Amino acid sequence: MELKKAPAEKALQQIREKGYGEKYRGKNLYYVGIEIDTEQRNLKGYRIEQSTPAV
Repeated sequence: MELKKAPAEKALQQIREKGYGEKYRGKNLYYVGIEIDTEQRNLKGYRIEQSTPAV
């Protein structure tokens, strides 16, 4: 899971680029990118992406 002030897609992009899920390769994973609005102090959006296990 990654929290960002930028769009949720940017958070997912960071998760993929930095390889946060690599040590869990072979397991079912869900990557969650969450966009927050710091002015309203609230959730602005989110995206969930399922990673298929590599065998």
